Amino acid sequence: MANTFIEQIRGLHEDAERLERLIVKDYRQEGVKGHRERLSQNHRVRARLDKIQEVSRKLLRAYRDGEDECEARREEVAGLGGSDQTRVFATFYERLKEVRDYHRRFPVHDVTGPEDDSDALKEEPQVPFTGEEGLGRQYLTSLLDYLVTFYERTQPLAQLPRQLAKLEEELRAAFDAGTAPGWEDRGVGQAGATAEELGVDLDAFDSVDEVEIMGADRLKEALTALGLKCGGTTRQRAERLYAAKGRRLDELDPKLFSKGSALAAARDEAALAKRREAAWGACALEGKVARLGELLANVVSDTRGRIEKKQAQTYEEMLAELEEAEAEAGAGADEDEEEDEYIYNPLKLPLGWDGKPIPYWLYKLHGLNQEFKCEVCGNYSYWGRRAFERHFKEWRHVNGMRALGIPNTKDFYEGGGFNPETDEELEDAEGNVFNKKTYEDLRRQGLI
Repeated sequence: MANTFIEQIRGLHEDAERLERLIVKDYRQEGVKGHRERLSQNHRVRARLDKIQEVSRKLLRAYRDGEDECEARREEVAGLGGSDQTRVFATFYERLKEVRDYHRRFPVHDVTGPEDDSDALKEEPQVPFTGEEGLGRQYLTSLLDYLVTFYERTQPLAQLPRQLAKLEEELRAAFDAGTAPGWEDRGVGQAGATAEELGVDLDAFDSVDEVEIMGADRLKEALTALGLKCGGTTRQRAERLYAAKGRRLDELDPKLFSKGSALAAARDEAALAKRREAAWGACALEGKVARLGELLANVVSDTRGRIEKKQAQTYEEMLAELEEAEAEAGAGADEDEEEDEYIYNPLKLPLGWDGKPIPYWLYKLHGLNQEFKCEVCGNYSYWGRRAFERHFKEWRHVNGMRALGIPNTKDFYEGGGFNPETDEELEDAEGNVFNKKTYEDLRRQGLI
């Protein structure tokens, strides 16, 4: 019967409401255990949310002024209202004929019975994980193994196992204290939370009588938010809610929870311990991958730049680069003789990729004539501002900061020592401030 525009709009509203009911039923159903089933449930909900957004966009066009759909809806409503008095009965009988024709074509289409959503709730969505990724966890393990082997191959003296062992101790302490980023619930969800942490403030109430003043509707909302039973009289609801004041939800009587609540299924202490250990494993993997990502930040940046350069090259440039590489590989003994030749480099310029000094203008452009020393790295010298800024994430500086017990954050960058030539500031008679080197140059020239 969706041959009229208003009927189509009604059908869209019905679809949106049905999708909402399916989401609620999906979260309330029992037996959803394990990572695989929870992941499938989340993908089902995500697909329904996307469908709701699609339906809502269609409805928005039907109600927004200036849209063609909105004008069609207004014209049809005006026709139903009988603006043309001579067409009132004619319009009525036309609609009546449409209804009779529909039921004549579909005589067994009964819409009064309850909907059967069992198939929709058991639907297995196509999760875009490969077999190697193992639903997200195996991929993380493989990624960590690859990063560890790559770092050990590129930095054989960095003592990575000691760094990861110390990181694991720090992460374990933070995880047990509930301060690990993203794992504040220690993997048990809301079972270890209090009512106040879940947004239900009970500190203002000192007795059941005061809680009862909230009323039946507000009590029901609060109990539903905590996963507690919300039936019974107003007094019973108040007693049930007041029992959660100042206590963690896993300390409450299991009989207080509603049957479909996820918290009711998390009462077994052995099951909670198992969930915590599984969560700790994922937390440790994430922390190690993040730390290796910091240690390899420069490598990742250089790799990204190399890939972007290759993507910008034409086919002829790529062939020319390949031929040049093959020519270098086939040079053999000629290259060895060239390497033994003396290279004239009186300015001690850095060598480029071809083993020859870079142009002097490029040397000045990148500021490679400026020396920066870092006391944390044992007064190691870095030439150029870029190299100095990049070294804060390299292993030498990271190990030095860890040895001093200082977190290697941006707040402690540039703290590698005091250079009087650049850090000491002097003021002239007019109040202008210069660093010491600039001040001395201007004073010798008689400008100040």
